Order: sequence, then C-alpha cells, then structure tokens
Amino acid sequence: MNPGPRALPLLCLALVLAALVVATRTPSRPWQMPPQTTAATPRNLLLISLDTLRADHLGAWGYPRNTSPRLDELAARSVVFRRAVAQAGSTIPSHGSLFTSQYPAAVTNVAEGLSAAAETLAEVLQRQGFATWGFVDGANVRAEFGFAQGFDHYEDDRVGVRRLINRAKRWIRGHPAPRFFLFLHTYDIHTPYKAARPYVALFGDPDYRGGFRPDTRYFRAAEKRAEPMGKRERDEVIARYDAGIRSTDQQVGHFLDWLGRRGLLEDTLVVVVSDHGEEFLEHGRFGHQQLYLDPNLRVPLLFHHPSLRPRTIDQTVELTNVAPTVLEMLGVSGLPSAVGSSLAPWLRGAEMSIEPIAYAEKGGRAAQRTVVTDRYQLLSGGARWKTQLYDLLDDPDATRDISSKHPEVTAKLYQALRSRHRQAVRTRRTLVSGDASRKDRPGLREKVRRELEVLGYLEP
Repeated sequence: MNPGPRALPLLCLALVLAALVVATRTPSRPWQMPPQTTAATPRNLLLISLDTLRADHLGAWGYPRNTSPRLDELAARSVVFRRAVAQAGSTIPSHGSLFTSQYPAAVTNVAEGLSAAAETLAEVLQRQGFATWGFVDGANVRAEFGFAQGFDHYEDDRVGVRRLINRAKRWIRGHPAPRFFLFLHTYDIHTPYKAARPYVALFGDPDYRGGFRPDTRYFRAAEKRAEPMGKRERDEVIARYDAGIRSTDQQVGHFLDWLGRRGLLEDTLVVVVSDHGEEFLEHGRFGHQQLYLDPNLRVPLLFHHPSLRPRTIDQTVELTNVAPTVLEMLGVSGLPSAVGSSLAPWLRGAEMSIEPIAYAEKGGRAAQRTVVTDRYQLLSGGARWKTQLYDLLDDPDATRDISSKHPEVTAKLYQALRSRHRQAVRTRRTLVSGDASRKDRPGLREKVRRELEVLGYLEP
C-alpha cells in the first residue's frame, strides 16, 4: 500500500532521524595515512618516548601477542631500526643521550639530571624558530632534572598517557605555529603496571588468584626468594606489562588519528622510541637494573613521514643517532660535537656505512659498561670489573661467557669500550659539573620524591 501525500514528509523525517542515530552509533574510522610522496623536508617533529618499552614485546619486532596493533601499523609505513640500543638502562641518562647525542657520562648524573651546559635538540630547534613543546609524565623527565632546556612550554605533571595527550591536544589547538617540535613521554608501561582491567584480561589468566603485588619491593623480595614467585606469578607480571603496552598503543594511535585529521601529520616527521626495556628474571632480576642487550637495552626505533619509503634496517644503531638524524631531515644544522651519526641516508632510501658498535653504561657503585655489535656483546663491570663476551647469534640470552675462547674479539671490543668511555669523560670535563648545573634549579619536591618511590627509583 502506497503512503498518502501527508505521510511522505513524516516518512522522510523518520529516515533522516534513523540515519543520524546510525551515524552517532558508528565509530569514526581511524585516520588513513596518506600515500608516500616524493622526498621532502618535514616541517615539524613529533618525538614519542614510551618509557620502559622493550622492542621484543611489539608485534613489529616479532612478539606473538597482539600488544601493539597501532604501532605495528605505523611501523609498516616507516623506516624501522630493529637493532637500536639505548645508552643506559634508566630514564635520566638514556634521555640525556637521546637529546644531546652524547654518552651518559658526558652529560648526565643519575642523582642530578642533565647538565645545563649540555646543548639539547630542543635548544637547537628553538634557535631555528621552532615552537618547542614538551608534555611528559613527571618523575625523571621533570624540569627538576633539566629536561625542560630549550622548551617554550613544558608540562610535567604525573597524569597518565590519556590525560597527557588531551593536554597536548588543547595546547596545539590554541597555539598554531609555522614549525613545531612536540615531545611526548609516558610512564604507563613502567612499574607498577596499572593498566585497566580490560587490557589485563587480554593477556592474563582469568583464573589467577595469586598474591602478586606489582611493586619494586615485591620484585626485590622475589629475586632473593623471600617471596614465592612461580611460573603463574611471572606470567601475571608479563601480562600486566603487556597490558600497559596495549593501552598505551591505543592512546598513541588515537593521537595520531587526531593529528592526521587536522592535516598535521602530512608534514611531520614522527619518531617513536623508548629509553630502555625491562627484565623478567632472564638474568635473575626484575626491572631495568642490569645491562643486558635484549631485555634492557634493545628498544624500538622508527621514523615516519609520507615521503619515506618503508624499510627495515638490521644494523646496530644507538639512540645517539636520533638527534643528528632528525636535524638533517628537518634541514637544520646543530650539535656539531655529537657522537652519533645521522641515519638520514637510510631514511631516504640510500645505503650508508657506519661502525656497527653501540655503547651503553651504568654509573654508581655497581658500574657497568658494554659495547654491542651485530653479533657480539662485551660487558665489563660489577664488583671486580670482570669482562665478559657473548655471541648473540648463538647465545641470544647472553648466558655463556666466551671471552677466553676469543681473546682477539674481546681485546678489540674492550678497546672500543674504553675509547668511548674516555671520550665521554673528556666531554664532561668541558661542561659545567652536575652540581653547578643545578644551582638555579628547584630542589626535589616531596611530590616528585613520592613519584620516584612508586616507580622504584628511590627507597621509601
């Protein structure tokens, strides 16, 4: 039966309302990355540091769990460095190397932070007219530790990745700039592994009813066997860590969608990196206290811009390479004393030759230093400064010391280790000391001290 003339307007109105209801219920599709374009100079830089993210827990690095669908999608459209090595196993020295292209002993002190005399990536870009903005999740990357150097605007409240990104969005909306450097840093993957339950349910055992407590004191007790730590407890630890990766991955993906819809990603070089990884008893410890390659020092590193053709580089590189690389890609000169080489030729599709040796160190009483190549790792340090050599191709978990069987390799790599450490010490002598660099900085507030206790950096 055909509707009468009076019913047609009502029918049309009902169809329109139904369409609106469907539209509001249907989630918007993620921003689609634009196709590759010809080589171009990016206008902006977005540097994302995901604290405590070990590379081998990402799908793009071969992890079987679906922890990182959005980062995996980005990696498929990026230049990916699969053997990137951090210069330290903790936040302050590693970020110091990332920002300055210097080794940790040259520019940082774990107790004091980044030397005020060290020139940073943000300072170079600020002088070149970039708007420089930092949004970081407090603790060891706060202004108290010198990381606000060179930033026009720096927010360092401990708020979590979702609120952090919302703050960055509000700032971007209200502060248009012809060129900008945006630095984002989050601790959501770090202990005490507090991802929301739906994310934990993706990887955890729903029947687990154990007494696991995700804090540093429990981990130290478990290492000493003062607390029970069976396979189920260790699996729960890893499940919660993976849940933090998945929730952070989702938030980063949403932020990239937002930037893309505003047209900002088409002219922005995106760099995703971590400062160090995490151990899960591979060498008898939790956290990131020791210098071993895969758990603590192997970190993700990728560069994305629509002009770059996706490729994977398997040669060993360092985080000291990042600042020279982005400066060259942005067409900016700076950091003339950098120890890292620019990787820009690889990003542009050409081949290049750099020495495949990465250096890392840990200061303090239990000082350790290491050099890593595509095949070997030499580790020197500990109470007696014992030197150990591992063949990472045959022994990827670094369990068998072969230094006595390969004295030539050991001697060569030890010389490389000593020369890099001496270079860092010489550079340090040209800079203001750690104490002098903090004269004009505020003291460590009680709020920050509590944050560092929760994260395991200070004893309560």
